[in-house]
Amino acid sequence: MAENVLNGGLEVCKQIRDRLRDFTEARKGAEEAKNAAANGDKTVKAKEKAVKDEIAATIKKRKEEIEQSYDKEIDLLKERTRAVKDEKGKERGEQQAKRIENETAGNREKERELLLEIRDIYKRDGIPSIFNTNLFYALFMPRTFIELLILAGAALLALLAIPMFIVFVLMKSPSTMQAMLVYGACVLVFVGLYMLIAYFTKDKFRTSFREILKIRKEIRANRRDMKSVSNRVQRDKDDSKYDLSHFDAEMERISAEIDRVSEKKKEALKGFENETKQAISDQIEEKNKVEIEELKAFVDARIKEEKELAERAKELGLFIAGNYEPFVGKQDLQLELFNKAVEIMEAEKAATVAEALEKAKDPDFSLAPEPVPEEAAEPAEGAEAEVAGEVTEASAEPAPEGAEAATEAETEASAAPEGSVETS
Repeated sequence: MAENVLNGGLEVCKQIRDRLRDFTEARKGAEEAKNAAANGDKTVKAKEKAVKDEIAATIKKRKEEIEQSYDKEIDLLKERTRAVKDEKGKERGEQQAKRIENETAGNREKERELLLEIRDIYKRDGIPSIFNTNLFYALFMPRTFIELLILAGAALLALLAIPMFIVFVLMKSPSTMQAMLVYGACVLVFVGLYMLIAYFTKDKFRTSFREILKIRKEIRANRRDMKSVSNRVQRDKDDSKYDLSHFDAEMERISAEIDRVSEKKKEALKGFENETKQAISDQIEEKNKVEIEELKAFVDARIKEEKELAERAKELGLFIAGNYEPFVGKQDLQLELFNKAVEIMEAEKAATVAEALEKAKDPDFSLAPEPVPEEAAEPAEGAEAEVAGEVTEASAEPAPEGAEAATEAETEASAAPEGSVETS
């Protein structure tokens, strides 16, 4: 059975204090080592993640650089293909224009002759040439849908747009009567002008204009024939008539070059995936290997330290629980309390651990010396003076010879060392 430490002296109290201190420091050190290991592990994981991210970013960048290099070359070839196609299209268009021109030569000659016939009629019958325009025929002798639209637009302009502009823009705020007068004037002017021109042209030269309208009908039919020829030529996909084979050969050559570059790109990417990718990964890992190993070694050292300190704290805890706790009590096994107890015992204010603990727990107890009251100090000084006077009077009287000898013997005895034994 363990000895009751409460009956122990200063050394026992110091042993308890030292073990409590060692236990506290071991437990605190274990916790610090554990936190350091946890932080170090986080640093290792962060570093490893940073390395992985760097590897991924570098691989992605290098791969994109390879792809961009080949894609740039392919884009240049495709641009060249488009240029050749444009040149072919331009050449084809020129050849088609020549073909259309050749195939419609008779139609164009016929149209020229028909236009000359109309001009001759104007000269023959004395019709002013200013009326030989498409606008005149659309306004006064419309025959096609387009000409009818022109006539309708002209009527809206003359009978609606112009009067409204005059009334609402130029006149600001006219009365109803003024607006009606303006509108009537516009209608009268434009309709009168229209009828006047019609009278002096198509009514006066009715026979001539019948001939002209027949000729214009032939001209429209001839133009439809030319349009048909143009459409037929443009829809013809057979390029053998235009000698464009050199463009086709150039495009085939460029297409083969694009296939060759695309195949080289695939081979380069395959080589990158099989060899370069791993080389990049190894290079970056090797660059960061020493730092990561140092971090891991630090973490391992802190884990080992934490285990050792935890084991030390466990052993001390079990020893304290088995040897001190049954006598002292768990609530009193405090390092601060035993530090104070040691100070009390060192000051010889307590002889045992139990006494020292009681005084250490007493909030009113203090190691400082008690102050002497002033009233008690004054009589003591008077008594000392009285005693001093008696001693002076006694020393003035002559002492007997035997008394002097006894006094000398007492003086010698008091001067001898303590513990020494005097011989007679």
